[in-house]
Amino acid sequence: MAVEKIAVVGAGVMGRGIAHAGALGGFEVRLHDLEEGVLEKATSAIEKEMKKAVEKGKLEEGKMREALERISTTSDLGEAVSGADLVVEAVLEKMNLKLDLFRQFDELCGPETVLATNTSTMSPTQIAVATGRPGKCMAMHFFNPAHRMKLVELVRASRRPTRRWGSPGVSPRGWARRPSRSTSSPASLRAASTAWWATRR
Repeated sequence: MAVEKIAVVGAGVMGRGIAHAGALGGFEVRLHDLEEGVLEKATSAIEKEMKKAVEKGKLEEGKMREALERISTTSDLGEAVSGADLVVEAVLEKMNLKLDLFRQFDELCGPETVLATNTSTMSPTQIAVATGRPGKCMAMHFFNPAHRMKLVELVRASRRPTRRWGSPGVSPRGWARRPSRSTSSPASLRAASTAWWATRR
């Protein structure tokens, strides 16, 4: 089954950038944060960035409207991940916080949902321990600003491959991004930060 619905948990700078990229890529995106004010700020920032792209002739106004309509927000985690094919966590780099969220994702999501963390410093294998689906957990590390940077690093959480590793939603090719795959090593993420592609703008 193709990935169509994506939940992005955490509406800070990275989260809203990932939501922005996903919506432009044609995916239905549900953006989550505990604070309504943060969600309002995020959607405002996304719209502002898209309007800039339209003004510069890099994005058609019709495509902007379509992308914005694909983004919805909620402060309820269960609602955010319900029916999602892919969940991308983009919260603070605190292991306890990530472990707690992944436990909740595992309980709230369907068995086929792929769980991803945007971490740049932590092992996705350690994070996946909180779930009963380590083979469907991964790091999906976007670079900042996420809606402009071409490179995304994919890091397996375990040696057991996830069935959706190459699907349009999990492979960044569906997001107009260039994937770089590696083993579960934070060092590989840091090394990859020096290799980035030109923006799509």
